[in-house]
Amino acid sequence: MISIQEVLTRDVITIKIGTPVYEALNILTKNRVSGAPVVDHDHRLVGMLSERDLLKILIEKAISVHDLVDDYMSRRIVSFKETDDAVDICRTFIHCQFRRIPIVRDGKLVGIISRKDCVAAIAEAQKKLEEFYSVREADLRFAITEKERQRMRNQLARRTN
Repeated sequence: MISIQEVLTRDVITIKIGTPVYEALNILTKNRVSGAPVVDHDHRLVGMLSERDLLKILIEKAISVHDLVDDYMSRRIVSFKETDDAVDICRTFIHCQFRRIPIVRDGKLVGIISRKDCVAAIAEAQKKLEEFYSVREADLRFAITEKERQRMRNQLARRTN
């Protein structure tokens, strides 16, 4: 089991509910992120705003500078708890088009995990496995060498007796 704690990003770019949509667009652009959780004044997760949501601006004819994030964000949110298994998040990424999934504790946002974070965790796990097997192989070689030395000592002792 890969812990969500090991994978999630805690320093999350968020957008407050009621933020003008063009201000939110600037926040995403400035921070070079493709989406962000939308939170209320208590930091409770209320939505997600993604590039996909913002593309609606191009096709809507009656866009107003007074439009808010609330008008564009996705309200149907898939989120996970810190105690959930990161493998379940990977399954969700495989079956859904999400790029990021918010992590909550008691409804409040505590972090976010992106597909990129999961791929990095896989690479890290592979590295740890390689290190583990490398050490085990060295231990095995030492054990075989030590066993071979003992066998040679026994043969030598039999010849001298």
